[in-house]
Amino acid sequence: MQLNMHVLITGANGGLGEAVTQAFLDRGDRVTGIALSWNGKAPPILALEADMTSADACARAVEQALATGPIEALIHVIGAFAGGTPVAGTDDETWDRMMNLNLRSAFLAFRALNDADRSYRGNGGR
Repeated sequence: MQLNMHVLITGANGGLGEAVTQAFLDRGDRVTGIALSWNGKAPPILALEADMTSADACARAVEQALATGPIEALIHVIGAFAGGTPVAGTDDETWDRMMNLNLRSAFLAFRALNDADRSYRGNGGR
């Protein structure tokens, strides 16, 4: 495994995101984190704020991350679950919000990175 990579982590401010970010920092990697809001608690990384369900906001954040150098890995940690309601009782708005956050944001992040940095294309979108 390559060390000292530039890693882009989406959802870097949540519980899992913080742990993933710290694991990469502990390895000696350079981390750029993206979150909807850092609420004043950004770790010692390039901390960007963006709504990753928006194609434009996602593309801008990826461009900002790439301005500091090539990105060797994209780690998508954003996710949410509106639990407590059976699927049959889940309204369309809640379902759409979960799908946008969990799936659309992953697609948009990879597409933005792929479009902005041609060197990333050959890495298989891991």
